[in-house]
Amino acid sequence: MKATTMLRRQHDRIAQVVGALEHEKHLRDPLFVELVEELTALLAIEESVFYPCVEGIIGVRLSDHRAEHLRAKSALRSLASCVRSSPTAPSSQSDVLAFASSYRELKATVERHIALERSALFPTVENELGDEALESLGKRMHAFQFALSSGAHNLTPAVPVPDHLAS
Repeated sequence: MKATTMLRRQHDRIAQVVGALEHEKHLRDPLFVELVEELTALLAIEESVFYPCVEGIIGVRLSDHRAEHLRAKSALRSLASCVRSSPTAPSSQSDVLAFASSYRELKATVERHIALERSALFPTVENELGDEALESLGKRMHAFQFALSSGAHNLTPAVPVPDHLAS
């Protein structure tokens, strides 16, 4: 699978989980865990494999993309603090407002990240690298993702999952 196809699929999955987190309140805790896992993996793959390759081959600096990663991690930590403070459901109006604010921040950050990559970066990468190189890069990214999921890479999540949600 091409590297950009893999990232588009991950973006779609994360956007889906972010949307479900807003609408499926009764599934908030498992959706939050899934979001932490999916977003942490995406950011790690981009930072460790995709961005270095793109910067090395194309010579494009991806400082805006890395800044979006920092904002996404910060927004995820903010949302995690809301989940930690009210494990099963927001218990007060201030908890509801804090969760809603943190959620909106994360959603906007994820949407910006996806738009930034899809509108400019992916088309440039696809034009510059070509199908064969994108397939090769996709294989490296998939191997990295597999290593993450199997524990071969010691990946620290972007935010720790609250104890009451860890399995």
